[in-house]
Amino acid sequence: MKIKAVEEHWHDKFIDYLEEQEGMDYQLPQHSIDKAYELLPDYMVGAVIRYFNNHLPPGDFLTAVFSNDLMEAVGRADDINKRYLPEYIMWLYNYAPGRPNGWGSPEAVKAWLMHEEETV
Repeated sequence: MKIKAVEEHWHDKFIDYLEEQEGMDYQLPQHSIDKAYELLPDYMVGAVIRYFNNHLPPGDFLTAVFSNDLMEAVGRADDINKRYLPEYIMWLYNYAPGRPNGWGSPEAVKAWLMHEEETV
C-alpha cells in the first residue's frame, strides 16, 4: 500500500512538471497517461509521454516497439521490458494516438520525430 502512495506521488509530480513546461504540445489525454502508469513499468512511462507529447526520441527499445519491430524490441529490452511487451502493445492499440501518429512502422516513428504527418 505504501508503494502505491509513493508511485501516485511521483506520478502527480511528473504531471505537474509537464504542465509547467512552456510550449508543450499535448497529444496524450490524461486517461492515456494514467493507463501508461497502470500498464507499463514506471521507469519507462516518462519516455513514452515525452515521445508522444514532445516528439523526443525514446531510446532504442521504445523506438523498436513503436516501429512494430518485435525482433529488435526483444533484442533491446531489459528483463523487465521483455515481460511487458504485451502491455506496450495493448497500451499503443488502446491509448496512444491513432496510427500512424508516431507508431506502427519505422516511417511513422521517423515522421513523428520530425513533426511530420505520414500519409497512409
